Amino acid sequence: MIFRKFTLRVIALVLLVTISGMLMVWSFTRDNLFVARFTFSIIWGLLIVYLITYVTQTNRTLRSFLDSLRYLDSVRTSTGKGKSFEELDTLYNDIIGVIRKVELDRETERQYFRYMVNHAGVGIISFNESGEVEIINEAAIRLLKIRQIKNISEFSSLSDALPEILKTLKNGGQKLLKLVIDNEAVGLSIRIAEYRVNARKIRLASVQNIRNELEEEELDAWQKLIRVLTHEIMNSITPVNSLTNTIIRLFEKDGKPKLPDELDEASIANALEGLHSIEKRNRGLIGFVQTYRSLTRIRKPRFTHFEIESLFRNISNLVMKDLESEKIRFSIDLYPHGFILEADEKLLEQVLINLINNSRNALKDTADPRIELTGRAGRDHIILEVRDNGCGIPDEILGSIFIPFFTTREEGSGIGLSLSRQIMRLHGGSISVKSAPGSETIFMLKLPV
Repeated sequence: MIFRKFTLRVIALVLLVTISGMLMVWSFTRDNLFVARFTFSIIWGLLIVYLITYVTQTNRTLRSFLDSLRYLDSVRTSTGKGKSFEELDTLYNDIIGVIRKVELDRETERQYFRYMVNHAGVGIISFNESGEVEIINEAAIRLLKIRQIKNISEFSSLSDALPEILKTLKNGGQKLLKLVIDNEAVGLSIRIAEYRVNARKIRLASVQNIRNELEEEELDAWQKLIRVLTHEIMNSITPVNSLTNTIIRLFEKDGKPKLPDELDEASIANALEGLHSIEKRNRGLIGFVQTYRSLTRIRKPRFTHFEIESLFRNISNLVMKDLESEKIRFSIDLYPHGFILEADEKLLEQVLINLINNSRNALKDTADPRIELTGRAGRDHIILEVRDNGCGIPDEILGSIFIPFFTTREEGSGIGLSLSRQIMRLHGGSISVKSAPGSETIFMLKLPV
């Protein structure tokens, strides 16, 4: 509406300039129209000046209008510019009101966000690719006992490992770090998330002191391990002690050694049989200790890039013959094909084969036994699953299956799942299980991308 009125006025002025010009030219063709010639020339000149002034004034007004819009300044009501510009000023001020309301709402949200961040119980640190800190909340300052910092490299005063972890920890990853702050032991749980703001990559770190939780978990783990060790050692020591007492009685009488003529062949044979039993029990105890040593001496992962499809194919070649002999259907499902994982291929292969062997044992009395090995790539993680339709795991022991030496099989060592969990932790991942007794069991490996 505003610009249509402006256009019509310009067209009218152009027409008047044209008409007055034509009249002026016509008057010059007549000798007796001196006054008319002068009058038409004046009118034509005045119209041209007015047209130029009007357009120039309009351009200045529009430029002032747009400059005001750039800086969100208010426009005063126009006077002497016509009703169209008064409407334009009114429309502009309405727009400014809407924009300012949006800016006010955004500023309110920013203030609310900062308030929430500062009052969060978890320490939060936000920094860019060069390590410059953009946000650090009060919880992080209190936890790390530092002043406001400008770059995460300044955390090296607390620990040389902390800045490196903040820079290199993968998106969605978690890392535990123990350090001493003001002579106090602190157990930090560090999580990293990445996001982009205006083409800038920002890393957001959450830092939490989980020392108490770690101590409770550590104490609980020690108690469980001590119970298992005590059980295993007592199972070995008790019969050894009983056999030793029996042999002593065969060769001793009234606290004194028997004479050679007091020993018969049966006593010697019994003593020899007892010694063989003790030797066998000792071998079992030595094997248990060696198994424990293997559990505590897992080599450090050697990370390489490889295709999951290649890993699955190798595993299939290794287990297929045994599975076919037991009439177990084995299938592989991968989506998408060809995605790459950075991990220790041999250690990961060891974990998956161990899980498949566990599934084999769970399928012994199952009709139409099946094992499925699946892999899928998510945004932040890669998920590998071993699924079977076996007997499942009872709820009462589901929380104990990862405890070292815990087993429900007579021939089992009880370290397979414990080793698997340690290997996954060395990869920065996790292992979990879901089971419906009598129906299905799923072991899930979660690895960071």
